[in-house]
Amino acid sequence: MQSSQETAEFAGESHSWLRLMEAISESDIDIIQSIIDSKAPIDEKGENDLTPLMWASFNGDVAIVSELVSAKASVDAHDVEYRTPLMFALNNGQAAVVSVLIDAKAFLEIPNADGHTPLMVAISNGFHEIAELLIAAGADIETRNSEGSPALLVAI
Repeated sequence: MQSSQETAEFAGESHSWLRLMEAISESDIDIIQSIIDSKAPIDEKGENDLTPLMWASFNGDVAIVSELVSAKASVDAHDVEYRTPLMFALNNGQAAVVSVLIDAKAFLEIPNADGHTPLMVAISNGFHEIAELLIAAGADIETRNSEGSPALLVAI
């Protein structure tokens, strides 16, 4: 009979990754801090190369994102679709999380699998506050997507 850790590792995810993702889902900062303190890998990727920071960014939990960033989670890791934590945050309109990631020096020009930069995604989704944050942080309005359109034309 396999232990739960062996089953998790067989499925491609380690026990600490699963615990961390569960704690993020439950917004349990105490367990997250305990996992970080145990020196468990916090940038481990699971299914579709999803990292804990991507999941926390998607969920919009500023405290957890800040905790993971402070623990040196990679702000520029990407999943199989080349979405970074920044993309996960802005796809859900999480302006406060976007600010944390910008402050952590997330690279602003990493395109997703469709060739769209974070600024392009923010503009096309109507997240003007996030677009302003990205531009103020230095996002290039002239960067072109895979069709050759600059960021500001993506919204049209």
